[in-house]
Amino acid sequence: MIVVAGLGRSARWYRNLRVGEAVEVAIAGERFAPVDQELSSDEATTVLVDYERHNRYLAPLIHRRLS
Repeated sequence: MIVVAGLGRSARWYRNLRVGEAVEVAIAGERFAPVDQELSSDEATTVLVDYERHNRYLAPLIHRRLS
């Protein structure tokens, strides 16, 4: 699972993750141990292009929010 910090590095949850190791994440009843890895610009671009290709109706919203 990849999570995008829509507010960038200023998002509180992102800053909290960076200062301390997350033990568990719970989303919609699913629990897992996260792996904290910041993607390079090229990796992030690849992930977003792939997401937009699979979710073409959301692509305009993604562009407005993340551009």
